[in-house]
Amino acid sequence: MTALPITKSPAANLVRLKPVNRQPQIKTWLEDLEFYEKEVAFYCQMLRIGIRNGRGDNQPLFYELMHEFAEIRDLHLPEIKRLAIPVLGNETGQDEAFTLQSKLESLKQDLRNLKLKAFPLLPEIQQIIIW
Repeated sequence: MTALPITKSPAANLVRLKPVNRQPQIKTWLEDLEFYEKEVAFYCQMLRIGIRNGRGDNQPLFYELMHEFAEIRDLHLPEIKRLAIPVLGNETGQDEAFTLQSKLESLKQDLRNLKLKAFPLLPEIQQIIIW
């Protein structure tokens, strides 16, 4: 058995680092946007049912929540989608990606707060009236 000669390389002591992937997770953003769209559509539908069938003191609250959910559906979600298209195509830098991520986080928090307002009204919406 013959041994290979040991050679010293000038770059042998350099550590090769793996490149750090700082690209945010875009696939989860798409899934989040689709989920938020469906969630807002569901709550708008439930609130429409509540407005149509509701009685009593909660009627103004139904209208207020419907307006807030419609504002998210008509203004905020299209704006975030408009921001997401260049980020998905890698046409922009990291700043735009982090802006998109921060907008998604704020939208998530706004939706959470709206849902907390709407949850107490769901039993009233789901009441079945027998004639």
